[in-house]
Amino acid sequence: MTRMAKLVIKSGPSQGKEVEIAREVVIGRGSQTHLVLDDAWISRRHAAVTRKGDDFVVADLQSGNGTRVNGVRITGPRVLQDGDEIQLGVVAIEFQSDSHQAKLDAAEESEVTLSDAGEDTQEVLQVLDATSAAVSMVVDTDSQQAVKAMSRRLQLLYEMGAVIGTVFNEQQLLALIMDKLFEVFPQAERGFIMLYDAENNRLLPKVARSRKGNAIQITVSRTLVRDAIEKRRGILSADAMGDSRFAMGQSIHNFQIRSVICVPMMARDEIVGVVHIDGSDPRRAFTKEDMALLMGISSQAALALANARLHDRVVKQRLMEQDLELANRIQQKFLPQQPPHIEGYEFRDEYTAALEVGGDYYDFLQLPDQHLGIVIGDVSGKGVSAALYMAKLSSDVRFHSAGQTEPGDILTRLNRAMAGVEEGMFVTLLFLSLDTRTGVLKMANAGHLPPRVRKASGEILELDSAGNFPLGLYEEVPYEQASFPLGPGDTVAVFTDGVVEAADPEQKQFGWERLSEVMKASGGRPGEMLERILDALKTFCRGAVQSDDITLVCFGRRT
Repeated sequence: MTRMAKLVIKSGPSQGKEVEIAREVVIGRGSQTHLVLDDAWISRRHAAVTRKGDDFVVADLQSGNGTRVNGVRITGPRVLQDGDEIQLGVVAIEFQSDSHQAKLDAAEESEVTLSDAGEDTQEVLQVLDATSAAVSMVVDTDSQQAVKAMSRRLQLLYEMGAVIGTVFNEQQLLALIMDKLFEVFPQAERGFIMLYDAENNRLLPKVARSRKGNAIQITVSRTLVRDAIEKRRGILSADAMGDSRFAMGQSIHNFQIRSVICVPMMARDEIVGVVHIDGSDPRRAFTKEDMALLMGISSQAALALANARLHDRVVKQRLMEQDLELANRIQQKFLPQQPPHIEGYEFRDEYTAALEVGGDYYDFLQLPDQHLGIVIGDVSGKGVSAALYMAKLSSDVRFHSAGQTEPGDILTRLNRAMAGVEEGMFVTLLFLSLDTRTGVLKMANAGHLPPRVRKASGEILELDSAGNFPLGLYEEVPYEQASFPLGPGDTVAVFTDGVVEAADPEQKQFGWERLSEVMKASGGRPGEMLERILDALKTFCRGAVQSDDITLVCFGRRT
């Protein structure tokens, strides 16, 4: 029967989409590929998954950013295993085969039940401390047969670790461990793995299977499992039929279970879960040496599981970082690509986000009658939510200022549009309208920091107006405006609070007074003033990480 396989998109805009692999699936951004992914990090023809006999091979097609399998960049064709994760840009794709799905289906149909019956135990148990499993494997070192047996067990442990250490998908890893247990323990006929949910203090069945691969139901003593976890020891019953711990376990009698091993899974002294195997042949009962071997395997399995979870977090973090990098590039498109060039005036600007994406906003707008709009704002909050709100703000500002020159009217209409968009979020915003013919500057302020002006004489003034409420808090707010003449040699600085609240390593703030001193010491030209302020901020902060975005716009009339 021909092996079937498919690719399942796990992240990105097409999450959940599945593609069957017939002969070849070419993945990329181009429209001529079999699997089209809309991601700027992905090349037009990025990678291909090809059937080669019963194997499926992934290869990078000389893409710009490379192709990774389970977090490792491939340098040549790579044979895919069930559950392997292929990463292209910020998109994660899982490779799944029909055999893998069949195992998962069987595991999902299987049931593990913990029973409270049979609290009294007979003396048919042997126990093994989980912290001394390696020592317990050395039995009768004077016996050559025992030494060979120990050597074989160590070899099995090595082989087991080499196999499971390369799998990073949790469900696939657990299924593989169960498969290997049936190989290592020929007398085992059933088995299951339960993982410990520390947050809710409970055990969750993850994989249960019989040697034949069919769905099963296993009932096991809750006391037995609790004992293995709480006392951190392996438990062996050579005659489960006669053990009162299993007295009420219906499957024990239905399947004539004779021998059971239950051991804890531990990683770095932390309980991860339990492993259970059992068999029905009284002539092939498990031994204490088998329990020691299973203990060693369970320790390796626990470490492999911890590594798989760490790998999953690292991959998700990397995908998130790539996503945020892309969001940052998109957000930059909402901001001016260059300041305006108007005869008789000079404009300079600077924007630095504290995180990958930010909530600061500024823009230059062409208004009627040779007026120029200069807008600066600060969205409440940080990160992605603030960035999305900023994107909406950018669009709304342009829409409501079209054909207008009066800042007060523009803010009044803008506030109505933004009121109630998202409860708890608001925007402080300053709107300036500069008549480039006369130099008259009109201003309306929605709760933002007031601008400061360096007059040609060197005097520092604060342009004050009724601050009023930030945008988005109340629907009906009339915003007043004020006018100021801008003379030759005058330079205006507008900024967000990331400038005056910039902190040094001792958490002292840059402050208004220091800003005024730097502005006064500058030569008065907007470009020089902006550079002086930025240099002063850099010197003051001394490399301290800032918690807020920094946006600064300087403009003025030339002499």
